[in-house]
Amino acid sequence: MLIINNGHPIIPGASGSRIPVVCKGIEDTNTESNITLTCLGSTQTSVGTTITIEKVVTQKDNGALCSCTIDSLYCSQKRTVQSAVNVSYFSGIDRFTVQGFETPQEVKENEQLTFICITQCNPKPNIVLKTKNDELAELRNGDRITFTETTSGIWEYRLEVAAVSCADTGNYTCYAENLITATHLTKTSEIIVRCPFKVANEEVVQRKFIGYLDKTAVVSVNVYGYPLPKNFQLLRGSNESVDQNQFSFTYTELAKPNILVNLKIYNLREDNFTTYTMIINNAEGQLQYQFSIIKDPTTSSNGDSDTMITAVSVVIVLAVLIIVITGICIYLKRNRNGK
Repeated sequence: MLIINNGHPIIPGASGSRIPVVCKGIEDTNTESNITLTCLGSTQTSVGTTITIEKVVTQKDNGALCSCTIDSLYCSQKRTVQSAVNVSYFSGIDRFTVQGFETPQEVKENEQLTFICITQCNPKPNIVLKTKNDELAELRNGDRITFTETTSGIWEYRLEVAAVSCADTGNYTCYAENLITATHLTKTSEIIVRCPFKVANEEVVQRKFIGYLDKTAVVSVNVYGYPLPKNFQLLRGSNESVDQNQFSFTYTELAKPNILVNLKIYNLREDNFTTYTMIINNAEGQLQYQFSIIKDPTTSSNGDSDTMITAVSVVIVLAVLIIVITGICIYLKRNRNGK
């Protein structure tokens, strides 16, 4: 029999592991067997029941054949057995590409996208694709994963995304692991999806904002898209332009592809409490976001109170004047009667 590495089916370690290769006859008491062992570039011959070669193995030794031949007195013919050296190794991730390139790539929304991760590993590695949030990439309708050994020890992981979305912008990481050696490596690439702006969290986005007379109203909305805005427009309702001097736009870049848009409308008047359309343009299209500026309800209450107080004050003043005038008239009349 031929025993490699004490019978273990795989040799752990990419290189530098010293292993025994043993050729042993089944007749332990027969000391007259001629044994020849050829393995990893060495050949040894001995008379007896056992012969051993110790060798340091590396990645290039994986798959090498070892041969043991025994010429025994108990058999009329020579017996030969062969076994392959099985070395576990992980030489790393050779390439991780998006659309065939290792550099960041820009693609248009709804285009097909292909990730390819190539590794050298024995045995078959565990490979997954992780997204920008360090989560496993989820398959959607039409997406496909293939995982094949293209040549001995060369593994190709391929993920084909049927239609990329704007929200897919970000970093993607190929994570490859050799379960035998408990080692892993990663490579990261970036994709940028070109698309018109969209409102983030559409289902919970704010559509009504409180404003105050003679004050500045601030409207903030989180949107995502690429490239960055080319220009902004503000309409009263859906088609009436607002004076450029009455408002201003700014934006803050967040994690790609998100930005925070801030709109300020200055010196609010009564006719400013209405519905507006914010238009954000980039090279891929435009977003129309509708919202309303609502007058602070406490302002109306205070105004009514102030009006009421003013009216009461006028009534009191008039009453005082009437009393004073009446008093003067009575006084003058008495003086005339006295004369």
